[in-house]
Amino acid sequence: MTIIDTGVWTVDHEDHQHYYRAEARVVGEIEGDGPATITAGSTTTAVRFADSGETLLLDTAALGTGEITQSGRIRTSPGAPGLTVPIGETVLATDGSGRLHLHGVDGDLLDPSSASATAADAVLAGCTDPAGSITTNVGVVIGCAEGALLAVVDRSSSDADPVPTFEAIPYPQAVAAADRATSFHARPGRPTVAAVAGTSGAWLLDTRERSWALLPTPVPLQLVTAVDDRDQHVVGLTTTGDLLVLDGATGAVTGTAAALVGAADLATGVQLEVDQNRAYLNTPGTRTVSEIDYGDAARIARTFTFDTAPAFLAETGR
Repeated sequence: MTIIDTGVWTVDHEDHQHYYRAEARVVGEIEGDGPATITAGSTTTAVRFADSGETLLLDTAALGTGEITQSGRIRTSPGAPGLTVPIGETVLATDGSGRLHLHGVDGDLLDPSSASATAADAVLAGCTDPAGSITTNVGVVIGCAEGALLAVVDRSSSDADPVPTFEAIPYPQAVAAADRATSFHARPGRPTVAAVAGTSGAWLLDTRERSWALLPTPVPLQLVTAVDDRDQHVVGLTTTGDLLVLDGATGAVTGTAAALVGAADLATGVQLEVDQNRAYLNTPGTRTVSEIDYGDAARIARTFTFDTAPAFLAETGR
């Protein structure tokens, strides 16, 4: 896993923002066995290697200064599917059987005899087959077979390291395994997130209202993300390579960019990023990144062309 300092970043002071720029650089690399899944938190960043089942816990503040500092490690069964999610001063991780447990940032299990850990365990036991997570401005979402868990940290607590509280948000109806929400995406810092709902369309999860909504689509989606703006835009990429813009309130299609991605790129994977004004989609086969104005019927605002294929895409510094 390679850690890159992009050289552009934003400091948000709520009523105004500061923008900075420096030279991009490689900070360092971490070796592990199998593909790495990275989940960033305010205190800890978790790096889980699939084949070994090992998770390295990195100090997020140190990463912000360009240093790689390991605070702990969590070991699970090699090759078993798993999930590791930093939440405040704790880390939620699956064991070899897929059961969720709370750890400290050093990787050790929290004292199971404490009242807060006991209460957390009781709720965590109701989340089976956990998959997918995302952080909103309300709390951290974890996908479950039954719906979702919402983890919230009480920052006003007198505890030095408060344990998060967990709340179940069940699906509004019975959901087949193939239609579950297992990967969540949204504009950063917003309460509503989106997930592909199998071949049915898109799920919207409003973490503020603790509610789900299913948006049927005319064609199955491969990717979807919630903008969560005043007009409730939802942006999705279909399995046929078309980009759709949906009204999150009604489910109506408000814009389409046809044949934006070819079959080869759909098979290898692309990324879809949104901010408060635009959506961005990479197409490695044509060595381009498209900038889409989702508020203007999916109009292609700009196309960026590169000398090499943009295989990975992330938006930063805005």
